[in-house]
Amino acid sequence: MQSEYWILSMLVEEKFMNKVIEHIKAHVSIYIIVFVSLLLALLACFWIPKAGYDLREYYNWIDKMKTFNRSDLIKFIFGRGEYVTMLYFYLISLIGKYQILQFLPTFIFYFLTLYILVDYSKSNNVHYIHIVSAFALLFALVEYIYVIGCFRYTLAFSIFIFSLYLEYIKRIKNKKWCVFLYLLSCFVHNSAFILLMFYFINSIRIKKVKYCLIGAILLILIVPEIITVPLHLLQLDFVGNVAYKFVGYLSKWQQQSINLQYTYRIIQIFTVFGVNLYFDLKMNGKEKFCNYNGYIYPLLIFTIFSIPYYTLFMRFNDFMLLASSIKILEVLNKKDRKIKRIIILMIFLLFFITGIRIQIPVFKSMFG
Repeated sequence: MQSEYWILSMLVEEKFMNKVIEHIKAHVSIYIIVFVSLLLALLACFWIPKAGYDLREYYNWIDKMKTFNRSDLIKFIFGRGEYVTMLYFYLISLIGKYQILQFLPTFIFYFLTLYILVDYSKSNNVHYIHIVSAFALLFALVEYIYVIGCFRYTLAFSIFIFSLYLEYIKRIKNKKWCVFLYLLSCFVHNSAFILLMFYFINSIRIKKVKYCLIGAILLILIVPEIITVPLHLLQLDFVGNVAYKFVGYLSKWQQQSINLQYTYRIIQIFTVFGVNLYFDLKMNGKEKFCNYNGYIYPLLIFTIFSIPYYTLFMRFNDFMLLASSIKILEVLNKKDRKIKRIIILMIFLLFFITGIRIQIPVFKSMFG
């Protein structure tokens, strides 16, 4: 009787273990994504920011929340228009563990970035080596210190790009989730309203109206006083804060003198433009990414026109790198003529080495 029971228990255990192994094999990519994202997020917890970083300012905001009475606290949380972020700060103020603050946004950012690459690869026969290569390149170009230290905009951008992926490339049927994510990103960081504005422009079917609106936006970047003066006069709480953000982006003190690192960023955006054109014209990506391109190209031109405005350009350059991740993946995966492939790989390798080289001193200062 005991031997029969033992045999039965072994069979049940074996079936259970086989099911576990099958489950792990079927979902191994998700476990890897979670592991890598978790590792980078945990590393972020060990960084104590110095004065001058946005993250240090976030700590100061949390300190202020602890001293406010209820009415001042409500005004502080809901006065900026970034409701999701400020409520998250308030939650951290209750917990009291400041290092947790950068953990969750860092995890979400890398999880969504990796998820898009892996999910797209599954249905498009992309080799895993190229997924690793594309992610490594993005890690080198979108600096880790900005993902942690300025996580409001990087988190908002990653959520917005994920929603674009679901709507335009994955083409999910339930668009309500996409709308929710677009709005969520705007309430994480107000700069996402610029992304939302281009989304609405892309949805316009009359081409003349669309081109006129894009032209008007580019004109604002050339002559910012057209909008900065009227917006500066607005006093409404929510609109006023969003307006203040735009005015700040376009103000003269944001204009940057050209240095070596800024030149490198400028080269980045023109290379991204070239990768998009190469993919769409040489790799027949134009039809496959038709709706997505309708959104991406106007924003690419907007980013190029924003070069004179340091913060605006730096942030939207990061957005364009992330938004072009799938095309970078496809270019890496393309089986092209040997010489052309070597040239493409050398360009990507040069950007990877330069990006890592720039980040090494930053990593030393962060964790040294």
